[in-house]
Amino acid sequence: MKYASSPPASESTKEHLRLLLVVDSLDFGGAERHVVDLAVALRREGHEVMVACLLGGELSGPLQESGIPVRVLLERLIKRRFSLAFARKLRKLMK
Repeated sequence: MKYASSPPASESTKEHLRLLLVVDSLDFGGAERHVVDLAVALRREGHEVMVACLLGGELSGPLQESGIPVRVLLERLIKRRFSLAFARKLRKLMK
């Protein structure tokens, strides 16, 4: 069965989003590399992207080169689900 697909959106009708991507750190790793690649691709598409992390690292370079702001929230790794400090800083950043 074939489904009708919508025609691709033209540049003038595309909705540009404000996105916050959150990752533990910006050290080298699979998830970290994925977040960086995703952020750069989204920025290239015209979306406003910011990356928040607990701890900075070497992968912040490609983000900064692409004009993507990086916010380091705690300067140490923690278990996010147990950290009120992380929750407060992330909430403040989203406002």
